Amino acid sequence: SIQVGHTAKIWVDITNEGNQSALMSGGSTQGAPFRALFDITKGLPVNSTDDLTVPIVFTPRKAGPFHGLYKVTWRDVWGNHSLEVPISGTGVG
Repeated sequence: SIQVGHTAKIWVDITNEGNQSALMSGGSTQGAPFRALFDITKGLPVNSTDDLTVPIVFTPRKAGPFHGLYKVTWRDVWGNHSLEVPISGTGVG
């Protein structure tokens, strides 16, 4: 929980657990009041067992629960892929 008008940071950790390298296509938040602090560079290589950590900020403008997604996309030898990570937070007055 975070006070209305204040900001909290959460982290989305992405790990390439496969045995193939991947090239990132992008990442984005879906649903206010969540926002990624930076964009994933298109073409960023993520090798097998590498980690990528993305900071997400949560700044509620009103009290109550909020739900969103962080969607990450990448490509590898098997094609294009995406993953949606649920994120949530609660604003308190």
